[in-house]
Amino acid sequence: MVWILSPISDRIWSPIEPQVAEKRLMSRYFIHYWSNRTWRSVFDRLAEGTSLIHTAGEQFRRRRVKTGDFIYVVTVVRGRLFLTGRMQVYRVLSQREAETYLKDKNIWRASIHLVARSNSATPIRLNRIVPLAVVQRLRFISGKAVKQPVFESPGRLYTQTFRTLREMTPDSAAELNKLLK
Repeated sequence: MVWILSPISDRIWSPIEPQVAEKRLMSRYFIHYWSNRTWRSVFDRLAEGTSLIHTAGEQFRRRRVKTGDFIYVVTVVRGRLFLTGRMQVYRVLSQREAETYLKDKNIWRASIHLVARSNSATPIRLNRIVPLAVVQRLRFISGKAVKQPVFESPGRLYTQTFRTLREMTPDSAAELNKLLK
């Protein structure tokens, strides 16, 4: 038995099974979708190759993204998955905190902002297409089930598959990491 601080109160300690404690302490891996419009606007504002040091959205709180988790930013164009980059979360901030931390009042408006650990941010790329074979091997954690991407026709991704923040399996993250080297 392992004792950890209860999520309900900072004064109550609760016993939990070791495998549950280990899972809570491990990094998790998320696919974060940028709409095509957002994706293009980032490249209009930043030079390709700039490090992915920040992203923002409304789904991070619900999925309990925390310091140490990895975020893989993607978009889908004409049924093909593009991998923009990866970052490991260093800080989870509000809009105001992010504006102060990044020294930028013109950042994307959202309730939650993620800032990258300095050595974890990969260069953002507009043309990094994820090969179909890799996309087909991606797996997402959904409760106790593991799901795969949905295709609207052979070789053509259904865009809605990625429109929500999806947690990936570690093996799926490893597949995407190979493309970032």
